[in-house]
Amino acid sequence: MVHTRPYLVKTRMAQIINQLVATRPRRAISVVRELARYYMEAGRSDFLPAYLDQILRIARHRNLLLDPERRLAVFREFAAWNALSIDHVRAEAATAAQHFTPEQAFDYHVQLVALASQSGIVMQPDLVGQARQLGATAGLDTDRVDAVVVTAVFDTTGITKIGRASCRERV
Repeated sequence: MVHTRPYLVKTRMAQIINQLVATRPRRAISVVRELARYYMEAGRSDFLPAYLDQILRIARHRNLLLDPERRLAVFREFAAWNALSIDHVRAEAATAAQHFTPEQAFDYHVQLVALASQSGIVMQPDLVGQARQLGATAGLDTDRVDAVVVTAVFDTTGITKIGRASCRERV
């Protein structure tokens, strides 16, 4: 039915998801991820960013913090579908700084930046700024942070789009 009536499925599933959020929020996240997979298979990628937002909202409001690897797995899946936005990456930097160790937060952010770039998001200077802040908190100097970020994203689509020469000016 996702193929033929995606909005009807979304409306009906919203009711079920809301019930699950109240009683079993981790299960609700699993259901939303599975629902996103169905929409992807049906060729309805336009629904995916909203489902990623919903997953993050459930996790935030229910205080369900996953370890960095499990959280990154969610982002890997959505990045593979080109459903990751630069706003997701920006917001995750704050989440990482708040809930992970400084080293975990820095590594996590760099991996997210690389995922975003691989999925075609054009790199922005503020992402490097966030990496520098997280790196400083982890005890890394600016040169080391820049080297890690550039190494992580240099050969990805996001860097290619803005051009390598332009990238050197931005970083």
